[in-house]
Amino acid sequence: MISAKPLAWGRTNNIIRELTAYGAARKAEIGADKVYDFSIGNPSVPAPDCLQEALEELLRGDSIQLHSYTPAPGLPSFRAAIADDLKRRYNADVSADMVYVTCGASSGLSICTHALLQPGERALTLAPFFPEYTVFAEAAGAELVAVPPAPDFQPDFPALEAALDEKAWMLIINSPNNPSGALLTAASMARLGELLRAAERRFGHPVYLISDEPYRELVYEGTAPCALDCYDDTILCYSYSKSLSLPGERLGY
Repeated sequence: MISAKPLAWGRTNNIIRELTAYGAARKAEIGADKVYDFSIGNPSVPAPDCLQEALEELLRGDSIQLHSYTPAPGLPSFRAAIADDLKRRYNADVSADMVYVTCGASSGLSICTHALLQPGERALTLAPFFPEYTVFAEAAGAELVAVPPAPDFQPDFPALEAALDEKAWMLIINSPNNPSGALLTAASMARLGELLRAAERRFGHPVYLISDEPYRELVYEGTAPCALDCYDDTILCYSYSKSLSLPGERLGY
């Protein structure tokens, strides 16, 4: 007997993957130089030279160690390096034992929604948003509620406050945003923290801030505000797919 739910998933077309396959077919038909494929976030530039050199050095080293299983949360040395990077760049109070290595940010988001949401509860997000947020929330038995933004793509705070009810246990933000490219300002982040703290006091339970940050480095001036600065119950979901042109490596935390 095959479970009906995954069977239905398997029979449902994935639009993004279909568009990618169509782009590959058109390249074969008319030439790769005539097709601009924006269907999925594949690299348009190569990975940095320093990364290539580091990989080559690893391959020349102890191959048994290189290809061994790691602890479930990731290599202790890697987790420590991530924590040190967050401390250095954002003065974040993060230790290695707070870091869990994942298969990209999507894996982190799936883990968070399954761990923190119960059937009948809600996750909120700010529109526009990555469509798979819906999949992650619904797979946990919860509901995703999208709150339209203000005209400048900053949060519409009255609308967000209206959506924050006692069934809401999570707010997912994405800055810089996919697909709008908008960056949440430091003022918006601070106000989000105030709003969520008030909600926690009102409902008597946590309302987690999940910051989806695969595009963190894609900022033209300065740096993106760090969500850890504005609110205690925050979890960062990061991926090296975009910053290092490595989507196929599936590496994040």
